[in-house]
Amino acid sequence: VVSSQAPPNIMAAPHAQERQHVFKTLKTSPWPTDENDARASDLMSAYWVAFAKTGNPNGGGRPEWPLAGDDNRVFEFTNRAPTIAQQPRPAALDVIAQKY
Repeated sequence: VVSSQAPPNIMAAPHAQERQHVFKTLKTSPWPTDENDARASDLMSAYWVAFAKTGNPNGGGRPEWPLAGDDNRVFEFTNRAPTIAQQPRPAALDVIAQKY
């Protein structure tokens, strides 16, 4: 999730930037945040809480978070809504999977 007010050279969320969204601490973000970030934070936090409670992030009327699989799909959070997209670099994940 990247604020609509983020510097124009930022094309994606920096590493670990989701923490402020998951834990609803947007005020600690080094980037400007807005109401889109607040909505994304509410949604992302709800997924994480559901997963911690039940082992399944789905439910509560949220868009379905699909199971990971061999189809190289990923669940992305954007400032508009969560979306399902193709993994941009599946070969990189294959290298990681072989190592572990």
